[in-house]
Amino acid sequence: MAPAQPGHDEAGWLPYFEVTDPDATIERATAHGGAVLLPAWTPPASGRMAWLTDPFGARFAIIRSEA
Repeated sequence: MAPAQPGHDEAGWLPYFEVTDPDATIERATAHGGAVLLPAWTPPASGRMAWLTDPFGARFAIIRSEA
């Protein structure tokens, strides 16, 4: 469980997908009609992650976990 992020206070599930390059994945997603909800950031001891939507508005997150 993670704390609610500012502007995203509603309850719900957010699936995370492991990716090798979050920044390239964001570029590819937005080039194909997706949108960024929460830009890429690297919290301590987690890995680089971002929140996105697909072209239809479905929310999901991507992460490159720290080894």
